Amino acid sequence: MRIVLKIGGSLIKYPRKLKELCKVIGDLHEKFNIIVVPGGDGFADLVRKYYKIFNLSDENAHWMAILGMDQYGYLLNNLIPYSKIVDDIDYIDGILKNRYIPIILSYNILKTNEILPYSWDVTSDSIALHLATIIKASKLILIKDVDGIYDRGKILSEVDLNWLANNESCIDRYYPILARRYNISTYVVNGLYPLRLMKILHGEKTICTVIKTY
Repeated sequence: MRIVLKIGGSLIKYPRKLKELCKVIGDLHEKFNIIVVPGGDGFADLVRKYYKIFNLSDENAHWMAILGMDQYGYLLNNLIPYSKIVDDIDYIDGILKNRYIPIILSYNILKTNEILPYSWDVTSDSIALHLATIIKASKLILIKDVDGIYDRGKILSEVDLNWLANNESCIDRYYPILARRYNISTYVVNGLYPLRLMKILHGEKTICTVIKTY
């Protein structure tokens, strides 16, 4: 069973906690087939800034932001034990069989498997879902710096795609559109508390939000 972890770029603001999370993920390499998709956040925010200043095209800004995700991937590779960079999905099987953790660099893969629109409504959340589908993952865990998805200040234990499509949340706007095509178990969890991630992986209850895709 393959499990995709999208590690949000927002966690880079908490260096000690990010290092702790990455160590925990590395320690799980023998027990789970974990595949990491880097987020964007600070790297993508720089692209947003230049997008406005230089009036960049949506297409160029899209690919610049994805290259920003790849930069974060190299940072995570430095922090996650037993991890290896991969930019070709054909190599993922071999890396997993050798009990390493693939960190996906998205640019080259998406250039040949691109179905996503060039829009700021598409962030690393939707990209992670798309990649999880390509590599036939059974579970997607979106690791952020919040406890889950909120409604009027209250954390929701689960949401459906209709709710996501009609409400603002920490998930990008394109995600519910894309998720209607797929059926992957998806969780939103706070990476500042690695124990919660471990509980999800072990099938235990914890503080998080489950996104119902059916």
